[in-house]
Amino acid sequence: MGNVKKVLTEEFKREAAILHHNYEKIIRELGIGKSVLFPYFYQTIISQDASILEKGNQLKEKPFDKEAGKQYKLSNTELVKYIDNLESKLLYLEKKHKAIIDNVKGVIFQTNKAGCWTYLSPIWTRITGFTIEESIGKFFLNYVYADDQEFHYKQFQSIIEEKRSYSRYEIRYSTKNGEFRWIEVYARLTKDQYGNISGTLGTLHDITVQRKTEKMLHLAYELRRRSDFLNDIVMGTTSVDERIKDYMHTLGLDFSRPLICCLLVCKDFIGREKEQNNIIEVLGNEKGCIVWNCRNDIGVLYQGGNVEYATVESSMMFAHALLEKIYQYDSQLKLVLGISNVQTGLNSVRKTYWQGWSATVAAQCQGKEDGIFHYKDLGILQLLVKNIGNEGAKEFVKEQIGTLIRYDEEKGTNLVTTLEEILQHSNLKKTAEKMFLHPKTVVFRKQRIEKILGVSLDSFETRLALGVALKLRLVNQVIKAN
Repeated sequence: MGNVKKVLTEEFKREAAILHHNYEKIIRELGIGKSVLFPYFYQTIISQDASILEKGNQLKEKPFDKEAGKQYKLSNTELVKYIDNLESKLLYLEKKHKAIIDNVKGVIFQTNKAGCWTYLSPIWTRITGFTIEESIGKFFLNYVYADDQEFHYKQFQSIIEEKRSYSRYEIRYSTKNGEFRWIEVYARLTKDQYGNISGTLGTLHDITVQRKTEKMLHLAYELRRRSDFLNDIVMGTTSVDERIKDYMHTLGLDFSRPLICCLLVCKDFIGREKEQNNIIEVLGNEKGCIVWNCRNDIGVLYQGGNVEYATVESSMMFAHALLEKIYQYDSQLKLVLGISNVQTGLNSVRKTYWQGWSATVAAQCQGKEDGIFHYKDLGILQLLVKNIGNEGAKEFVKEQIGTLIRYDEEKGTNLVTTLEEILQHSNLKKTAEKMFLHPKTVVFRKQRIEKILGVSLDSFETRLALGVALKLRLVNQVIKAN
């Protein structure tokens, strides 16, 4: 029985010593406060026989407690109970120790001096998807994103070679599903009881969400800065000088080269800046493009490819490519895209923007909610859109059709609509078919319109003037609606 007691006692003391050493080591090297202290009985049992510890162990020993020593004079049964009790307390301490490790938010890791994992806390699997079992013993660089491996290895080497006592940096670790996570690495050197370098110890904190947030804030700031700048140019509040040219060059814009502008208009963007910014981010990686927020619209300046030789067809192809990227992001969006002519020089940004804008207005005047429209196809609307807001244009509309507009408002009729249909068709029969009216009704309405306006609708000059006035009114209504 004496031999059994001796074996049990020695085995317990050995396990206790190892646990105590590991616990103290991790607590000390991670800088965690000693919220869980080993009981005095545990210290004294270990201290009773220092010979069970390996030579050179630096654990501090306390003087042996005589009362604890008396425990060895107990009966065999009492000694076994005593050892069982200590083992229970040892298991409790092991659970406490594990709880500390498991509740550290980052991965606690340990490597040997060759760089192979010797310990990984459970959070490793949650972050990377790799199990502990398949990772232990593997070279740590196997789990580092390819572009960051060289930098990470240099940091590891600088610690192993004792060029620095610790290192803290941010890199990317690969995950099992082929993606990557941004990780903040903290590592320091570890040595064995003889003072020899044994490897590294530290933590891996997942900062992917933080990095994404920082990136979003940075992109939002840069987008706002770029958008305000370009909006000032297109609105004419900022003139292009040498200082402006230098800044535009940092955006990738060269005034000596031709460019076109595509303006994207979508009702879904109104009041939904986040959705709008997501689309801008989607288009932001398009080579040769500068994308910005034009209030409720999105502007794209393009100088890539052979834009100087751009035709209407090639410009339309580029516009289709833009829409394809957007629809891959959200196929439900209804977008009107206006394309400008090719322009060169200091005023090219302003000119191309307004041409693209005019194309979108023309599309909306036709009741279009989606599609691609080129400035060259506007016809007379090229001239009319430029005069919106002009006092002369407003007066022209008032003189030509003002009385008819007031008549409709007072009588509740729709003679303005009838006038539009009459001017669009070569004869009254086609007008009647389009409006689902009897031809005699259309004739009667035509006569009423002529009487109210004091004109003859059979005159080419009159029809032209009234048509222009109606277009100006429609354009003005579309612009006000936006």
